Amino acid sequence: MEKRTNSTDNAGLRNRTGKFSGLAFLFTLLLLFVFAFPSYSWAISLQKAQSIALAELKPESEKGPVVLFGLPEPLKSTQSVVEGGSAKSNAVPFIQKGKPLKKKTWLFWEDLAPYARFQHESVLLLVDDKTGSVIKKENLLWYPLVDGEKPAFLKSTTGYEDKTYRVYSNLPDSSSLLSPDSLSAFAAGNALPADAFKDDCLIMIGLKNDPQFAKDFEGMTTFAESVGLQVFTASAGKDAAGKDKPVTGGALISNVNWMAKTKGCKDILIYASGHGYQSGTPSIQSDTPSPRTAYVFTAPQLRSILRAHKDITFKVKLDACYSGKFAPYLDQEDNLLVIETSSSAAEVSYSTLPDGYKDKNGNEIKINRVNPGRGEFTNGNLAGMASFVGSATEISDAQAKGGSLLARMLERAYTLGADSDAARSAGLTHPGLTTNFSGFTLSAAIGYQHFTGSSEVCVTFGAEPPQEGGTYTATISGPCVSGSSEATGTLASLGEGAASFGISCYGTYKVEIVVTGKDGSKQTITKTVVVTAADDTSGVCK
Repeated sequence: MEKRTNSTDNAGLRNRTGKFSGLAFLFTLLLLFVFAFPSYSWAISLQKAQSIALAELKPESEKGPVVLFGLPEPLKSTQSVVEGGSAKSNAVPFIQKGKPLKKKTWLFWEDLAPYARFQHESVLLLVDDKTGSVIKKENLLWYPLVDGEKPAFLKSTTGYEDKTYRVYSNLPDSSSLLSPDSLSAFAAGNALPADAFKDDCLIMIGLKNDPQFAKDFEGMTTFAESVGLQVFTASAGKDAAGKDKPVTGGALISNVNWMAKTKGCKDILIYASGHGYQSGTPSIQSDTPSPRTAYVFTAPQLRSILRAHKDITFKVKLDACYSGKFAPYLDQEDNLLVIETSSSAAEVSYSTLPDGYKDKNGNEIKINRVNPGRGEFTNGNLAGMASFVGSATEISDAQAKGGSLLARMLERAYTLGADSDAARSAGLTHPGLTTNFSGFTLSAAIGYQHFTGSSEVCVTFGAEPPQEGGTYTATISGPCVSGSSEATGTLASLGEGAASFGISCYGTYKVEIVVTGKDGSKQTITKTVVVTAADDTSGVCK
């Protein structure tokens, strides 16, 4: 019998196995490539991602100013993106946390009010790096944060202007945005008398460590020191690790208490520059360890400072969006002489604007002023104050009006510096100014009484609110004044005073009373009496 072999089956088996092994090898190589180089698997290019963003957002359709920003590389799947603030202010620290994206993602952000100092409308767009589909399109009031930090185009003025991050803009090239600083001229042009501000102090609070606001604080410090103001920056001290603690309204209250007690400050300017809020209690952000957190000080806290120090006069200057909301909380306080806000209660404020900026209707704005990178409002303030201290006429006029010279300077700076606030000049903002130089009112009564062989005219007067420690001068005129025609003195604890003058005949007598309040402001009142032989029944001279 012939032995049968299975050579055909074996050969077939060998052939099938060989074919299978080759396919398996190729498939294995493909898998290795995919997992070894995931960034190249189905990834879209930067150009493709930008075209998707442009098609989705259509920034070219905007009439008003617009800049579309984008990062040049996709974010990693482990990174997070969140909005950088809360809708309304809260005295409790705001802490924002984000969840991982879970996929590689392109980030785009459409700024619909470029150079605004926040809160304002903007749009966040996230695009899937693998498919090019839109993951999220969200309207924001704050900038986006990536892993709790501002993206590169928001970290500095240079980054904001860098064309690397600008996908679209309808604004002109801003390469010459910043102009040389003129602060060095302050001291050289100073026409103030010696020690003009020797009892006056400045305390600053806000986002002094944020590049968007840092030059505001630098400018205010340089000017204040050049004219002799004592300068302080709000501080909450150090933590156990030696790092600065977050600055809050409570810290500002403690700082002012310390200034009043140990530094002899009788006239205090509180200056703030930072992010404001559209809604909630009027608040401004102050320095924090991270953009992920937000600490604020509030209008009620400022008011509590004024009420706790009735013997000190205050000025308040605020450079923040919606800062006009502070005024109703403060402007009725009798020891607040000036409050100035960068914008109305419904307006944003602006950082340094480029020439050719657009209004909401698309009209280009011609800007011609010196600004080395400050907020427009603060820049105008500094220009106005520099103009004041450099003018002997301005100073003389202010001194003639009486009251706090610092307050008079701030009042005039509002007008003198208007052209150096480009946002104000263009009608984008409407800064507010409220002054209270007549911080009290006078009332007075006049009468007379007869003695054997002589008579006298008497006046009593009072100030409301009381001006304890204020001074007065009362001067009488009439037909037969005997003795001195002038009386001077100091107001008593309830703000009251009195004076009497000898007369030697009947007739009409007039007494003018000038009271200088504790803030240096003056009020005048005049009273007239007709003296006859009849006894006076007014009781003023009793």
